[in-house]
Amino acid sequence: MSIAKYDPAALGHPAWNAGRKVGVTKPLKQRQIWAIRFFLDREGRLRDRALFDVATDSKLRGCDLVKIKIGTLVTGHAIRTRAMVIQQKTGRPVQLEITAEVRAGLLAWLQRKGGTIDDFAFPSRVDHADHLSTRQYARLVDEWVTGIGLRCEDYGTHSLRRTKAAMLCPQITPPSDARVRPTLKDRTMKRSKFRKSKSFRSCASRRQGQRRRSFAASMACRKRPSMPGRPSSAAWMFPMRSG
Repeated sequence: MSIAKYDPAALGHPAWNAGRKVGVTKPLKQRQIWAIRFFLDREGRLRDRALFDVATDSKLRGCDLVKIKIGTLVTGHAIRTRAMVIQQKTGRPVQLEITAEVRAGLLAWLQRKGGTIDDFAFPSRVDHADHLSTRQYARLVDEWVTGIGLRCEDYGTHSLRRTKAAMLCPQITPPSDARVRPTLKDRTMKRSKFRKSKSFRSCASRRQGQRRRSFAASMACRKRPSMPGRPSSAAWMFPMRSG
């Protein structure tokens, strides 16, 4: 429940987004991905390296990523090339592809960790039977981006989800000299400006004069008498029946 800003009880309670950037987070670029990988390898954080690789390669949400179990990722003594995860938000299954580089880092982490197929791949350090929390995952992402000199306010857990999609489908910017198609608002404004101009008024008056002259000519043709020996147009169109 929100609190009104005029409520005296809200004086000592700032808004949850006070001083924060709210909106879409930025995806990571290729050089930033490699910078984070070098940072994690230098620090010897094997779990974080595996978590980062799976997050960027699978395009999963944070709530689905931290709940992945070992049985979902392994088959026998090897890592699967494809895995199936049920999304928490939609309840629909989604298939993720695990590349060779991600499989190598994930295998190294699971060999050090151990466990059964029913255990979580990324357990919590507080309760080993439970999975890593999404809040802790968000804090780890802040440490990763801060470690390579980026602002943590511009990036979040959704940045890792958008990274691969942004790399596969880069934003195409048209050249400066390209012709941009005008929008409906631009066409409407241009049409309204033209109607207010003198050229439109002169064109409208010219068309109105043409209509008047054509109407007068048609009326003159109708009033013209018929030629002798030739029935009128009305008699030709509606002939009299002989009785």
